Amino acid sequence: MMCQNRHFDQQTWKWTETLIQCLPWDTYFTTNNVDIALSNLNHNLIYCLDCTAPVIGRVVYNANRGQNTFKRKLRKLKCRYYEENDVYALQSILKLIDRNTSRIENKALRSKSPELSILRLFKSRVNSNSFGTTKFFIVNVSIVNDPNAICEQFNKHFSQCYKTGTESSIITFPMLTSRHLSKIDFMPFNIKQARAALKKSYDGGPDGIPTSFVKYGSREFLLFCLKLFNLSTEYGTYPS
Repeated sequence: MMCQNRHFDQQTWKWTETLIQCLPWDTYFTTNNVDIALSNLNHNLIYCLDCTAPVIGRVVYNANRGQNTFKRKLRKLKCRYYEENDVYALQSILKLIDRNTSRIENKALRSKSPELSILRLFKSRVNSNSFGTTKFFIVNVSIVNDPNAICEQFNKHFSQCYKTGTESSIITFPMLTSRHLSKIDFMPFNIKQARAALKKSYDGGPDGIPTSFVKYGSREFLLFCLKLFNLSTEYGTYPS
């Protein structure tokens, strides 16, 4: 975070006097509109300040204190896990990441400029345009890393599990590819409410999805399900 201030000790009346004499004042003295006169005066004064007392920026190191604390705790827990093979350290890592992600998400939702904050939040989840993915989806006790295989598994899963029409023969489900991942638009507040309702229905781990994966595997899992295969499909629904 940058903190800006002016170095008024660099300002001298001699410099300011010279600048005032050189600036255009015709508009100020000839206009009959008070707003125009004030605008001209303000513009000239700001110009003098910028020239004689420039704005200096300095980094405020305590601005990211919460994020620095998170990184320090995460680094210590990872060291403990790798050195001592401590299972409890792994659980603490997962919970710490979960809490930090929730904090960032809630901060973005409460921001005064939600469009920019939500855009930054979503871009942080889509790292690049290479359409790559990390360990994301578990099927048959194995981890699938290929984005095309992940999309195919999701399409197959939701096509079999959800019956949203009377004539199933005429319902078509769009086959989404990995190229859709970087072009998702969503309403975070609505999805957050729907996700809270969906979490309760997954407590027992139905449909072959392990409960531990839903709880700790990835916070984006439910968002991904809701958006790609419920909210963005023509016939998709989610629990109310």
